[in-house]
Amino acid sequence: MALDDFDSANYITLKQFEGGWIWIKNISDASARVLPYLANISVNQIQEIADLLNGKVLEWQLFNDTQWILQLIPLPDFIILYVFNQDEEFGADLKIFYHKSSLKVPTEDAYVFTEYLLDLIGILAKDGIEKAASTQFQDELINLEDLMEKVNPINKEKMWYDVIGRREEPLLRIDQATAEQISQLLNIQFFTGEWYGTQVAWCLEFTLLKNLSIYIALTATENKIQVYYTKNVLNFEKRRIGFFTLLYCNAVIREARKILGDALPKLSEYL
Repeated sequence: MALDDFDSANYITLKQFEGGWIWIKNISDASARVLPYLANISVNQIQEIADLLNGKVLEWQLFNDTQWILQLIPLPDFIILYVFNQDEEFGADLKIFYHKSSLKVPTEDAYVFTEYLLDLIGILAKDGIEKAASTQFQDELINLEDLMEKVNPINKEKMWYDVIGRREEPLLRIDQATAEQISQLLNIQFFTGEWYGTQVAWCLEFTLLKNLSIYIALTATENKIQVYYTKNVLNFEKRRIGFFTLLYCNAVIREARKILGDALPKLSEYL
């Protein structure tokens, strides 16, 4: 989708999503948390953050006091603009817009993506990108169970259920051919066969950051849904990573329903 020019008719706020008003205060609170850090970074620094998040800094001047616009596209056609404005009299302000095509994403998922990406932007603005951008463990993987063991071994079964367990049945119904079609619809990498020493019926790669991937796979031998991460995931807050994981699982199931129709029940029947 070409986005070379800004046309206000093509952009909406969270209020235009069905029931989006419910989440407005949460987004306002999240914005207030990160504004002090955003106010202290340069355009060059936001460009570094954009590169790490597979995003883009746009040269649009939406308002007289606009300092920068960060565009993130976490899923195809789900386009978020974080517009940072700073006025000498009124101080810093952050406005968030979505391309109308983003309405394809359910409201709650759109909200969670928006808030958790905003939190991530704030962390990178506050602490710098050095640790997050590290490629030290980029070629090593850790699975979800081992990650949860490090985070919260006492509650790891509940965490597994919240992230994968509630979505496991529809994910298990996705065959190799359907998974490959999903990869094309979501513009992501597809793997099958031998993969990192494991036999997979299918595996889908989501690149949350330039150097951090989340893999959702159906193992061929155990017929089990498994999630893997590049090991530099350990540099990030694990609960936040869990939310991104379930959002990607939701996206996979939504695309699978487009292909399989009623043969795959709606995600809402499992949540």
